[in-house]
Amino acid sequence: MKNVLLTGVTSKIGRAVIPVLLDNGFNVTGLCRHPEKYTDECDIEIIKHDLNDELKIDRDFEYIIHVASYVPYNFDNKDSFEKSFFENIRSINNLLRFSLKNNLQKIVFTSSVDVYGDSDNDYIEEDSNLNGISNYGISKIASEGLLNVYFHLYGIKSTIFRLSYVYGTGMGEDRFLKRVITDLKCMKEIELYNIDNVLNIINVKDVAFALVKALDGPCGIFNLSQNFTLGEYINSAKNVLMVPTIVNELKHSESVSRRYYSTKKLKSCFGWEPSISLSDGITQIVEDLK
Repeated sequence: MKNVLLTGVTSKIGRAVIPVLLDNGFNVTGLCRHPEKYTDECDIEIIKHDLNDELKIDRDFEYIIHVASYVPYNFDNKDSFEKSFFENIRSINNLLRFSLKNNLQKIVFTSSVDVYGDSDNDYIEEDSNLNGISNYGISKIASEGLLNVYFHLYGIKSTIFRLSYVYGTGMGEDRFLKRVITDLKCMKEIELYNIDNVLNIINVKDVAFALVKALDGPCGIFNLSQNFTLGEYINSAKNVLMVPTIVNELKHSESVSRRYYSTKKLKSCFGWEPSISLSDGITQIVEDLK
């Protein structure tokens, strides 16, 4: 049985990954700052640890899945910038230093499509220019760079997934996609700009499946995303809830966003296809609200 060290076990991605790892026969050890927040049914070992500090565990791990990340709520705040940047960099650096002392086969890392930043292109592939303009996006670019350095210097392999917005079970109450569901349940009028805008989202379970598949899969960098229009999301939610919708589409001077992130490389290398439909993902959110 191979050992996996999983960071961010209390996050929505971490919680989704654990049962998939166990179902595939891995022995899972989780890291988090607040073990008391882990209340899931899956029985795994939890080690209390802050990834800003050097990691000292006297055992070997074949794999590390690193999903823990500091995501600032205020992207314009200087303190938030520094906390996001330095915490995320320290975390991956401490994990990489720890990996030098282990018989590690691979690190699987969750990056973000924020690394692409502003772009004039609507079609984004993995070799598109990186133009991160947020503190979070810049920290992910730097983290990817560290993984690349450790591969060339020490041969530590990695698979990096650039995630779009992750939705489904475990979303925060203040998230837009969840607030839309709440308003629909209450049959409130919904005011939206440009319902033809493309939503680049990925379900948390599809993220979990991809992360686990990557452990014994190809190395490299891969976009992980699906695209729907805002109108498609609203219509699917209406059908799941079986309620009428009152949508007031407001005029907006900005053009419709049609950007989407290509998963052609992921499908070619992994044979990946999303397994969670939009309606199933919305059902997860509805279940969370009960």
